[in-house]
Amino acid sequence: MKKLSHYVLAAFFVTMIFSSCGSTKIALQENAPIALISIVGNSYIPWVVEENSSSDEEEGDSEGIINGLINKVAGSNNPEVLTAVDRLDYAEESFRSIVTELTGAEVLDKEDVLNCETYKILPASFYNTLSSTVRATKFKDFSTLGAKKARYLMDSLGAKSLVILEFTFKKEKIDSGKYNQNCGGVVTMKVKVLNERGSEAINKTYVAKTLTTVRRYGSEYDKDAFVQLFYDAIDSVIRQFVVEYMGDGVSAVENIAEEKSVQGTKIALPARRTSTNESTNESEASNVVDAKVEAAVTLVKKYKVSPEEAAKDMDAPLEKVLEALKEN
Repeated sequence: MKKLSHYVLAAFFVTMIFSSCGSTKIALQENAPIALISIVGNSYIPWVVEENSSSDEEEGDSEGIINGLINKVAGSNNPEVLTAVDRLDYAEESFRSIVTELTGAEVLDKEDVLNCETYKILPASFYNTLSSTVRATKFKDFSTLGAKKARYLMDSLGAKSLVILEFTFKKEKIDSGKYNQNCGGVVTMKVKVLNERGSEAINKTYVAKTLTTVRRYGSEYDKDAFVQLFYDAIDSVIRQFVVEYMGDGVSAVENIAEEKSVQGTKIALPARRTSTNESTNESEASNVVDAKVEAAVTLVKKYKVSPEEAAKDMDAPLEKVLEALKEN
């Protein structure tokens, strides 16, 4: 009986440990300065493979890899291929902008990362060199990076965490009726965040579809117009990640002490309370709500998020968000 009680106690403590680990979510601001060290993506845009589809146009992943290698070696006049690096360069800028504006966390400048001697001498893994992916301008492919190298790089950069972004861009048929045929895009972003020990603190995937589509005539569509659709979707997947790891609840807004300026719109965010036991008075609560509303308005105006979605993301009252938009 005594032995059984020991097993019960051991099981209880193991359960408590795992449940507490699972409930712990890191905040980006607490892991700053952040260094974005790698942004990679596919070199051409395949079709989304539909279930039970045998169409030659909607090819599978194995054919996609072969075609990607062919396009990489031989080159192409296809805008979808020619703009592959442009999409990743935009993602690099978008990541820095959204993280800074919504969390206040410091993201190291691109040049500080690229000019770091350690970054220059660290080789990408052999696996990465065989990949058919492309990289953001001047970045290396560190989608696979060991803990020891990660710690060495962090020490050299003066960073507290490293971020690796892996994108997949696809296109899909969106048909509504016999004569209403359109083509839309799908963006998948895998985010890896390496902590001070060089281990993965975050490894998550986010997906967003383009807000609009282009008209499709059979297998033909305006490819130049189509590739422009991806930029809003890139913002969307990055924003999903940042909002999730801003912090828990109201503290996410309270952690940002300084006033941020976004395209002429000032977002005054209240400083964090010095004591957790201090009661929240009406004035403090009002300031927090105002900050959330301002952040939601920024999402609507700059990132073209719907007011409903922005209010939900920032935990702001929808009616106040709508009022602020009318005033602006």
